[in-house]
Amino acid sequence: MEGGLMNRYIGILLILPFICSLFFMSRPVMAESSGNEIAFQVPLLQKGELVRLTGEWEFYWEELYEPGDFLANTPLEGRKITSIPHHSYGYEAEEGFSSKTGYGTYRLILQFAEEDIGEIKAIYVPALSSAYKVWVGGELKTEVGKVGTSRERMNPNYLASTIPFRVSSKNIEIIVQSSNFYQRKAGMYDPILLGDIETILQHKTKKTVFRALTVASLVIIGLYHLFMFSFYRRETSIIYFGLLCLFVGLRSWLVEEELYGVLFTSWNWEFTTKLEYFGTTFGIAFLSLFTYKLFFQEMNKYIVFFIVFVVSIISLVILATPAIFYTNLINLLFVIVFFTAVYLLYVYFLALVRKRVGAFLHAAAMMILFATAMNDILYFSDNIYTTELTSAGLLVFIFGQAVSLSKRFANEFSKNEKLSRKLKELNASLEELVNERTEQLKRSNTELRIMNEKLNQTHKSRSKLISDISHEVATPLTNILAYTKGMLDGVVPVEKKYIELVYDKSMYLSKMLGDLRSLLYMEAKQVKFEMKRVNIRQYINEFYEKNKYSVEEQGIKFTIEDKLAQYQTDFFVNMDEIRIEQVLLNFLSNTQRFVQKGGKGKITLIVSKQEENILIELCDNGTGIK
Repeated sequence: MEGGLMNRYIGILLILPFICSLFFMSRPVMAESSGNEIAFQVPLLQKGELVRLTGEWEFYWEELYEPGDFLANTPLEGRKITSIPHHSYGYEAEEGFSSKTGYGTYRLILQFAEEDIGEIKAIYVPALSSAYKVWVGGELKTEVGKVGTSRERMNPNYLASTIPFRVSSKNIEIIVQSSNFYQRKAGMYDPILLGDIETILQHKTKKTVFRALTVASLVIIGLYHLFMFSFYRRETSIIYFGLLCLFVGLRSWLVEEELYGVLFTSWNWEFTTKLEYFGTTFGIAFLSLFTYKLFFQEMNKYIVFFIVFVVSIISLVILATPAIFYTNLINLLFVIVFFTAVYLLYVYFLALVRKRVGAFLHAAAMMILFATAMNDILYFSDNIYTTELTSAGLLVFIFGQAVSLSKRFANEFSKNEKLSRKLKELNASLEELVNERTEQLKRSNTELRIMNEKLNQTHKSRSKLISDISHEVATPLTNILAYTKGMLDGVVPVEKKYIELVYDKSMYLSKMLGDLRSLLYMEAKQVKFEMKRVNIRQYINEFYEKNKYSVEEQGIKFTIEDKLAQYQTDFFVNMDEIRIEQVLLNFLSNTQRFVQKGGKGKITLIVSKQEENILIELCDNGTGIK
């Protein structure tokens, strides 16, 4: 299944360039110099054929001539011959000027066949940098921007023009005024096309539709992945891919003059040019970050950071400088594009060698993108005259990435389905486990009930034991009473053996009573206190005297503070002397442990009255009990 999908996709990749070429097909015919004029022999065109008006044109540097200036039919001063297409004004500028800034006039004579006279023809004028005016047959047909002799006197714009005209005579004159003081491109860097009005309109429509489909596809894919990221933020490659699509789509919109006129014609030219270049710089950055997220094991993160850093610096330069400056950095941008494309191609092939998931699809799409990027580098650097193809290459690449991402998410969805089934099975087994545990609890409750019954039986047995002990106490007690009564009455002689017998019976009775008392205490869970009326001042002073020596022997100063002395009376308290002494000894032991060391320890025993109560305190200068 996967292999068939890849094969179909690669077939689409191979067919797409041929489909794209249909949008730009035209018949090349070169203009030639003939005497004092540049004559262009227009051939008889078949239906659907276009002619590029390439070759030699008359050119007048720093002159803005109109049709009336050529009525004498003689060459005017400053006449030069230039070759079209050309990315500059086609000659070496004088000292202090650049051949890519300035203004001038182009002129060409179209020579039609007799069969074409009276027919409606049309020319398609691509966007010329950075403003132009066109006359056909002596009539002003269009003006894009404002042509001027200086930067201050002109206004740039970026629009193509479709100009229909009637072939009224054999020779039809075309005059084009052009000026540029705003960017690196100047003159006729794309040739004018000639053909029937239907063919020109079809060419324009095909070109516009192709670019519109490209832009729409990129924007839809970009927005789709941005929305996907809003629901699945863990996968950051999604947002990088979405932003890549949007920036490439923005650039594709701006480089197509027909689409540019749909939305941006009223926008500031300088601003839209910055957006076009941002589409390239940010596209490089997000493409690198996206690739790093996919194949981080094959891609060096420091190279990624370097690429992002360099394009960020270039973006800041674009933002801060006018187009006449940053557009001349195009060669630097080409170097970065070339380096990035080569490195990413290496990463994708390395991932392919290591058999990463989706690497084959990525590598195939990257080869297409690399080929179109090389075309644009050569095209925009004036080495070849084709057209901009990176947008189409990026569309192919992005379509490939979208297929790969879709496949990844389909696999994740399949995994989730498997996990859901396993979870369902686990829930079923868990339910069985809960039932089993419930049965175990029932059995435990039954065992606990049995144990309670046994405890109750034990309690009854203990009560019976106490009853038996009480009953057995009566026998030795009766014997003791009998022997002592007999001794008193003189019936039993007072001899040692009888006295020992009474003593043994008494010890036996004492032991039985002790056992009974301990058992009763355990049953009641309480200890019996021996309460008596105690003089508390005397009691505390005796406690102090008994423990003073042992405390001070440890190097601790032990003092007493009797706040009851001020009342000049004695205070009595009902208490168990032994239990209270145990409590006080416990507190005293703790204060000795936490008092300051090194002979600085101090403990004070304080007794005072608070309302109806007596308060006994042991205070130390240590850290306290934690």
